[in-house]
Amino acid sequence: MNNLRFLLPYLYAYLAVAKHQSFTRAADELCVSQSAISYQIKKLEELLGIQLLDRSCRNSVKLTIQGYNLQIRCQSLFLELEDGLLALNEDTNHHSLRIAAPSCLGSAVLTHVVAKMKETQQGLNINLQLDDQCIDLSQHNIDFAIRINNHDPKLQYLPLFNVKMQLVVSSQYMARYGMPKSARGLSEHQIIMGRDEDSDWQQLMAQLPELQVDPNRISYINNALAVLAATRAGLGIAYLPDYLVSDLLASGELKSVFNEIYTPINYFICHKKGAMIESQKILFVDYLLQYISKQGMQHSFEVLTWNAHMGERELI
Repeated sequence: MNNLRFLLPYLYAYLAVAKHQSFTRAADELCVSQSAISYQIKKLEELLGIQLLDRSCRNSVKLTIQGYNLQIRCQSLFLELEDGLLALNEDTNHHSLRIAAPSCLGSAVLTHVVAKMKETQQGLNINLQLDDQCIDLSQHNIDFAIRINNHDPKLQYLPLFNVKMQLVVSSQYMARYGMPKSARGLSEHQIIMGRDEDSDWQQLMAQLPELQVDPNRISYINNALAVLAATRAGLGIAYLPDYLVSDLLASGELKSVFNEIYTPINYFICHKKGAMIESQKILFVDYLLQYISKQGMQHSFEVLTWNAHMGERELI
């Protein structure tokens, strides 16, 4: 309807007339003249193309069937609008946000993002659930999650960024055992993985099938920060995010194995389909990207954003 934008004040005036069944009492409630109310009702009837009031009754206001139906709809409409505005005000003053993320990214990056959000967003409570397993968002009341896969059909996914990964080893280990001379030579060295089916290593070896490891030379540690600690202690070669090791590489404590290997891991932000959290998601991503930029971490993250209106993604 082309004239929909004009209807709201007329509908509100009509609801007052229908409620009181009186132009005089409706005018008193709205603090306007009776003639103004009468004009608004006539204008509403013109815009809708229907008769709302039975004007054969001179001394009282009676509604037509269409008028009665409109009264019921208007009551529901304005009650819903009022509830929505109250909820919006409550969200502005006090809100809780529950986010799930992998433990490494959460510990090294997201904790700083949360601290900044808490500093600037009054009344915002954030619950950050760090887990390397894909937990059920509904069961744990999670608003949205950051994940490295997009396989759950119950969730809506948007690309967030690609994280640069590196094979690294400590100077201590290198001094004792040397460096692999080729991709196949990796099988002669100690390897540290997160778990038996480490998705990061699986993706790396799928991209570079010439890489070989010896299953008998693998140590498993199911926490990326602990893997980093073990790597620094000289346990073996690890495959870790660049944002976690870049400073240690710069200082010389860690060395890059096969400098030409810079494989990315894709990260997505996801939430339950139909969930109304778009503003929260955009706010969080905005703070996250600001942190990456201010910390000079662009070399570790290939940031992907989406156009909220067009549904397209672009590199920034």
